Amino acid sequence: MCPAQLVFIVLSAIFISVSNIPLTMRNTPESSERTDGTPLHPAGIVTFNKISVCLLLCLLFAAAAGNPVYAGEPETLKEVVVEAEKESLEEIGLKDRSAYVSVIRSEEFKEEFTSLPEVLEDSVGLNVRKFGGLGSFSSVSIRGSSAEQVTVLLDGVPLNRGKGGPVNMSNIPVRSVERIEVYRGSAPLRFRSSSIGGVVNIVTKRIKEDFSHQISGSYGSFNTYSATATATGQVNKTGYLLSAGTSGSDGDFEFKDNNGTPLNPSDDETVTRENNDFESYSVLGKLSFDFTPAFRLEVSNDYFRKEEGVPGISSNQSENARLETDRNVFTVKGIKERFISRDMDAELTGYLLYEKNRFYDPDGEIGIGRQDSKNENTGWGTDGYISYYWGDYQVLSFLGSFQQESFDSDDNLARVKSSDTQKRNIYQAGIEDEIYLWNERLVFVPQVLYAYLGNDFGGDIAGQPFPTPEADDDEYVSGKVGARFEILDGLSMKANIGKNYRYPTFTELFGDRGVFIGNPDLKSEEGINRDIGISYTRRNLAYGAFTASHIFFEAVYFFNDTDDLILFQQTSQRTVKAVNLSRAEVEGVELSWAL
Repeated sequence: MCPAQLVFIVLSAIFISVSNIPLTMRNTPESSERTDGTPLHPAGIVTFNKISVCLLLCLLFAAAAGNPVYAGEPETLKEVVVEAEKESLEEIGLKDRSAYVSVIRSEEFKEEFTSLPEVLEDSVGLNVRKFGGLGSFSSVSIRGSSAEQVTVLLDGVPLNRGKGGPVNMSNIPVRSVERIEVYRGSAPLRFRSSSIGGVVNIVTKRIKEDFSHQISGSYGSFNTYSATATATGQVNKTGYLLSAGTSGSDGDFEFKDNNGTPLNPSDDETVTRENNDFESYSVLGKLSFDFTPAFRLEVSNDYFRKEEGVPGISSNQSENARLETDRNVFTVKGIKERFISRDMDAELTGYLLYEKNRFYDPDGEIGIGRQDSKNENTGWGTDGYISYYWGDYQVLSFLGSFQQESFDSDDNLARVKSSDTQKRNIYQAGIEDEIYLWNERLVFVPQVLYAYLGNDFGGDIAGQPFPTPEADDDEYVSGKVGARFEILDGLSMKANIGKNYRYPTFTELFGDRGVFIGNPDLKSEEGINRDIGISYTRRNLAYGAFTASHIFFEAVYFFNDTDDLILFQQTSQRTVKAVNLSRAEVEGVELSWAL
């Protein structure tokens, strides 16, 4: 027995020891398949207690480490061929979970000229705020949360910056998207998120086995254009995808300017929007290597650049303020099925994220004074994720993660320069269990996630009256308990309760360029999320002359309770400061249907 197996057995014994409830479960052939289609164990009824489960697991795991032993001569069977499109582990993770999740696939908007914020607007529970027209800054909130409380991932890589502020959803090209997963409330362990608001995971285009290529373009008013070219295929065991796109607009539309006096219509006039142009470029490349049927290596690189004007408010338009954004996400992922034993799958992911923003306002048209600032955000991390198929009724998932994020700011026109890079190291470990009971009609999903934050803040922040203090390290334990019960065929009920956190950002703690006054005494937001609801789904329904390929209905009640909520408080006409409020409650009802 190798050390990894011994560690797994010890962890399993600890996990079992915290449960005092014997389990009586039934397996079914439907629940007894792995991702590659091979059966796990025969179906039947099994009754366990804590000691027998632990002993049985130890025996089975030790036996799996050795070579199989056959009684008598092996019998040669006829060849059986099973053909099906293999699902990714991420897609499998969407099934049979207690979380409320909406999946928006590219087929729903591929024929439209649209943007990612416009696509997200149609999803239940989401609120998209757009600060202007096409290409302008857009943020997303879920169930009444703030935009900072929502975790946004690009192929599993977090885009939320340590500096702070919402993720700009308009800076993600919609033509490179395969699907969008929106988790309202709780989310699976694989996203290593304790977000109060929820998770938006954007999955880019996948590699296809058959060679295909596509070229599309559009042109419209205000010199608005978009063009995308994509090629994908597979040669032997190597797959590839290359997608490049560009879009832009002059944005010089006409609008009514009230001249800052909405109650006095005599000075209203129609003017042209100035300095509202943008131009963006994106390149997405992917390679995959199938070394064996059970081992796959994936490499991807996603680059995005955008140049845009910052027009200011209606009655005080700017003429020269500009913003440049560069972002690059590099990812390497290894997927190994039958890792150590035939009942275990593993993923190892590493990523490197770099984002640079340059804001140039030589005439001081926006904000306080003239600015020529450059902000650089760098993040890298690695995740280890293991799924263990414990018999036919239970799936255990383990997560180990490390992330480092850093922020460096430089204002060429500031009197006080930032003298050091602000850093934060995040260590995470978690466990999630999926328990299937009563012929899979009941799914029980407990989850625990531990996070340790190592803060490294030093030097002076430009525009701040105090040096950066030494920051204490923090640790948090979040988790959730969810359940899904299938009442009838197609009719199910789901309920979740979870405890989550949001850590203060660098801007909230230490300010930025004098507009944001720092508050190093901020506490982390702590939230309790609850939801319960029913959903009904039927396909290929026929009743007399009435036929429907798909019917869907969902009604959800949610109640979120947040302590130490972080909000910006006005301290003067030109400055704000992040402060903790004692408590905030948000509740509501989500209704969605489709026919």
